[in-house]
Amino acid sequence: MNSLSVAEARLLVGRQVGRQPSISFSVAGSCRYGWPAVIRNAPFDETGSPNPNLFYLCCPFLRKQLAQLEGAGVTGKLQELIAKDPGLAAALKLAQADHARQWEEAAGGPVKTAPPGPRIAAAGEDLLLKCLHAHCAYGLVHGGYQIGPLIIECLDQLWCDDERCRTWLDEIKLGSQGEER
Repeated sequence: MNSLSVAEARLLVGRQVGRQPSISFSVAGSCRYGWPAVIRNAPFDETGSPNPNLFYLCCPFLRKQLAQLEGAGVTGKLQELIAKDPGLAAALKLAQADHARQWEEAAGGPVKTAPPGPRIAAAGEDLLLKCLHAHCAYGLVHGGYQIGPLIIECLDQLWCDDERCRTWLDEIKLGSQGEER
């Protein structure tokens, strides 16, 4: 993984997702170039509101591809596959429980204002595959999650070829140097 300061990581992730993060986070997974691909968010944002997205996909290349897959109905097709396959259903239920455990651990225990579960992407039930982005992020960080490879198999390719985040970080650093003068 590339060595980024907290400030650089915040600026780069902001560029990746198109807005500055309103929550503290750490980098949980990196792309093949070592740039942030998945962040692990704090369970609450800066206003104290609960945030259901413990693991958040920030890689712009993956985000774009997954948005296209969601638009093409892949979420529903995978949901149907999970409904027919008890092993996949069990894997999803286990991942939802693990996510809830990790979220509550990060929150310091169960929280009444927490999203339901708190499941991946605030899914309303254990067997709901609500968001490919959130499940892909969870899968990239948790290698044994069986749904992750199913999502990744639907992609044209996993990582970009142009290492665009390096260019963005260079632009961020140049901008910071210009501001210091």
